Amino acid sequence: MRFRRYLSQLSSISATPESGITRLLYSSTWKEAQEALHTICLRENITPSFDSVGNLFGRITGSKIPGEIILTGSHIDSVINGGRFDGQFGVVASLIAMAELLETYGAPKKTLEFVSFAEEESSRFAYGFWGSKNMLGIADSADVIALKDVDGISFPDAMTDAGFSFSDYRPAKKEGVSAFVEVHIEQGNILSSQQKQVGIVTSIVGLVCYTITMKGLANHAGTTPMDLRTDALLGFSTFHLQATELARSFGAPLVLTCGELHVFPNSSNVIPGSVSFSIDCRHTDQLVLHQFTTALMQLLEKIALEQSLEVVTDCWLDIPPVPMDDTLIEKLDSICQTKKLTYQKMSSGAGHDSQIIGEHIPTVMIFTPSVDGISHSPQEFTEEKDLLTAISVLKDLLYELAY
Repeated sequence: MRFRRYLSQLSSISATPESGITRLLYSSTWKEAQEALHTICLRENITPSFDSVGNLFGRITGSKIPGEIILTGSHIDSVINGGRFDGQFGVVASLIAMAELLETYGAPKKTLEFVSFAEEESSRFAYGFWGSKNMLGIADSADVIALKDVDGISFPDAMTDAGFSFSDYRPAKKEGVSAFVEVHIEQGNILSSQQKQVGIVTSIVGLVCYTITMKGLANHAGTTPMDLRTDALLGFSTFHLQATELARSFGAPLVLTCGELHVFPNSSNVIPGSVSFSIDCRHTDQLVLHQFTTALMQLLEKIALEQSLEVVTDCWLDIPPVPMDDTLIEKLDSICQTKKLTYQKMSSGAGHDSQIIGEHIPTVMIFTPSVDGISHSPQEFTEEKDLLTAISVLKDLLYELAY
């Protein structure tokens, strides 16, 4: 009942007509969700606190080794019109696991803490993992100071309006964290199709993201002959088609997505003068990912030259594949066997805060099945029994690490 209540409460904040969620970094609904979690912490005798960028932490201080922290959590932001489990479930699962451990066993020996990261999705601004990067002390305000959202609101203004002063911001590494555990829906169809109850993540895919602008010449649609046009949208279309074929030639598990597109002036009777679009590339092997992105940029330059287009390229995210911690993987393996659960060791094709944290702190992820592999959509769904199983596995691991 506690799980249903808290998940329902958070899902009602920024719900969309399609039963999805839109909760963008530093928006009013983002702030409302974080404040709701703050209130829930107080109700559960967990001590809440915000850091300088809006990450929310909830702490149960250790009775014998308070300086060593076992951290668990996920992100509270969403994609536009996303599902109600992505990120949010991991936050609720962590909070509930800690609350139930406190009720059953009292204070842990080591400090137990959950985190609701401010941002992971890069849905509002072209910058990912702002929350976890700040926790690690590796974020840089220079990377975000000039960013604006689609409404022209700057990152500093959005952050300040949400109650976290950008001018006073100083990234500070959180000290004392000896392990991080993230629970997440799979967002794929491996567990569901193989009827496995739990996924133990062994590695997380590498991720490279670009924002590309192709510039041609806006001109009259009726008076400009076809052979005298410099059409930026044609340039994008040519690139998209050839880039897709290039990705297919590399084979699985490489994936390429151009999911965001802005055409200017976006008028029916004007030749497109410029096009801005996103590129998202992923692979589990860093060498292959580098080979592909190099070939991709060469293709972009070739098409721009052939069509007399100017190209501006911004690579705003470049994260290598990250292995999870072997010791934590072994502990999860043992827990699943003891509980007689069906489980699968697997890589994650989606990016997560754990891949940022895993480069610095021993980290592991627990996956729970996604029905039909649907995610980043209002149709995203996981059976309650599977969600509760993931929470029980998390509880056992936190008990082993902190008690």
